[in-house]
Amino acid sequence: MSPEYPFLTWLGQAGVVALGWYVVHNLSSGRDRDKARREMVATSAEGLSNALTDLLTEARNYHLSARNVTSELKIKMTLQDISMRVIALSDIESDQKILTPCRSELSALRRAISARHFEDEHIAPLNEADPQYQEIAEATLRAKRALLTVKHKQFPR
Repeated sequence: MSPEYPFLTWLGQAGVVALGWYVVHNLSSGRDRDKARREMVATSAEGLSNALTDLLTEARNYHLSARNVTSELKIKMTLQDISMRVIALSDIESDQKILTPCRSELSALRRAISARHFEDEHIAPLNEADPQYQEIAEATLRAKRALLTVKHKQFPR
């Protein structure tokens, strides 16, 4: 561009600035969306872990007392809610390999809580030394560990 055409020089500079702004804006918005997605997954994993702690307490209290249909319903609804929330993470988490252990551990937890001494099988409270309590606690810890892995994978080294 020669000094004979100052308007074209100005127009060229304005075009370069506009193109630079456009590129930087797109990169920044992509980075911000990715950061928000990672934070949402981490927050969801934390909330699910807290729900599992509450479920462990509810299941233990259920098996230690006389049959309570309200408690059964609450346990079943909580299990269903947690499962749906983990499945919904598939919509925002691109790495499905880290969600697979969460789903399988939740299935194991469901079996530990409700496979025996649940609903019609619940005639009297379980003894505090019953191995089912250990199975429920172990299944809960494995599920929480899987969720912790999901949370930590959101922030790679």
